[in-house]
Order: sequence, then structure tokens, then C-alpha cells
Amino acid sequence: QELLELLQKEFINDDEKCSEIAKIEWIFSGILDWDTMKCIQREIKRNPIFYADLICCIFKDKDGNKKMDIDENIRSSLTSCFYKMKFCPSEKNGNVDYEELCKWLEDFKHLLKDQNQEYLYERLVGSLFANAPVGNDGYPPHESVRKIIEKYNSNDLNKSFIIEESNKRGVYSPDAGKSEKEIANKYYKFSKALEIDYPITANIFYELGKSYDEESLQQRMAAENKKNKIYGGARYKFVIKKEIGSGGNGKVFDVDIIGYPKLDFVAKFFSADKRNLKKCNKRFERFKEI
Repeated sequence: QELLELLQKEFINDDEKCSEIAKIEWIFSGILDWDTMKCIQREIKRNPIFYADLICCIFKDKDGNKKMDIDENIRSSLTSCFYKMKFCPSEKNGNVDYEELCKWLEDFKHLLKDQNQEYLYERLVGSLFANAPVGNDGYPPHESVRKIIEKYNSNDLNKSFIIEESNKRGVYSPDAGKSEKEIANKYYKFSKALEIDYPITANIFYELGKSYDEESLQQRMAAENKKNKIYGGARYKFVIKKEIGSGGNGKVFDVDIIGYPKLDFVAKFFSADKRNLKKCNKRFERFKEI
């Protein structure tokens, strides 16, 4: 590995030699970390051919056919290598040139189309975009990536971005939802900063924040030994905060809607012993303990 590092340092800016070193990195990709495969990173960021070839080896086409007749052990090894690859197309030294990114994406789409795998395009691009550097304003992803997200306005791309971003967290220790609340607030901050110029990108971060908000609340409830029960209605899940009033047939509570921190709601619970249950079954079933 020390020899490889010396070769990388010496020839990283030499297109021809860097391409040859990338082949050596690929031979040892099963034992090398992605961060140490610097020449492959450089090659794959500026040209999607290698990445498209790898996809051709691993994934089926849109008709369900395997594109490459290769040994399954080799396919499994290639799959492991594929999921190591965390990069943003056209990224160089923390910057992403918009025109170069558009060219990379155009070439990549054509390659997948020739392989009858175009159906994977937006899902793969969304996953890659989650690895983009921050923009000049300090918020992720880079402005060039945001422009593509706004241009495509693709549910598949956005969902894939969310999944990849969520997977970055890795292993963690539960702390009664405190970490999840901090992460949720971070994503809400990103969303707020981007909502005017990049509304679709902002919504991606809002959805991430909402997801972590819900997880935070659920963990907090679990940590309190389910002292506060979670209820589910036709549209929302909620927990009771405090009693704020009562009527002749029940009590009214201020509630937190899980995943919707901006919503302000109350819920009324009817007293069963004061109603005819046969007539009110549907009403009682609107809110059930989860």
C-alpha cells in the first residue's frame, strides 16, 4: 500500500498513468478502502464509463436479464466494490463544475440506455448526489447538484438521496432521542436556508428532518418506559402533552404530531361509559393506541 501511495502521489495528475494505476487499484479493490483508491476516484469522477460497466456486471436490465455471464462469486465481489464507491460526479477539490456535471450525467444516461438499464438512472444519480460537497454558501449539496435536483424534480432521485444520506449515520448508541433531535434540527436548518432558491432540494432536507424528528420522539417515549403512549389516527401519529380542558363527554389534550413539528393540534378523548358504544364505534376507532 505504501508503494501504491507513492505512485498515486507521483502520477495522480497524469491522465494516462493514473488510468493504469486505477487498474492496479481495481485488482486489489477487495482489500483496499475506497478512500485509498485515489486513481479510480479520479477516473470515475471525470468519466462514467467504468461506473456504467460495473453496473452492467451487477444489475439486471429492465427486462430482468443479467447483462454479463460471469461467475457468481465474481459478481458478489463486484457488488461489494460497487457499494464502497461514495463519490460525486465531476467533483474536484471540493468543487463541482455545472457544465462538466451535465456532461457526465448525459454520458452516463446514454451508457445505461445502451445497456437497457436506463430505469436505474435517477435512483443511482440520487445516491451519488448525497456524496456531493457543500456549496459556496456552506450548505449541502453543492450548488451545481442542487440545480440538477431542481431541474429533474424526480421522486426516484429524491428518495434515493434521502436513503443514502440516512445511511451515512452508520452505527450509533441510543440516547433517548437526543442525537436524532439534533440531526433533525440540522436538516430543518438546511431546508430553511434553501427553500427560496432551491425548494425541491429544501424539501428533501425537510423530509430527512421529519424522519429523524419522528425517530427522536419514538426513542424518547421508549426511554420513558412508554409513560406517554403513542396514538394513531387516520392521518397522524401523536403523543399527549398535557390536558387543556374537558367537556361533558370527555377531555381535550394538547398533542405533538409525530413528524410534523410545525403543526399545532388538540385531540379530544370521549368517555366510553357515557356513550352508546354501538353508535360510536367508528368515532372511537379513529384514535388507537400504537
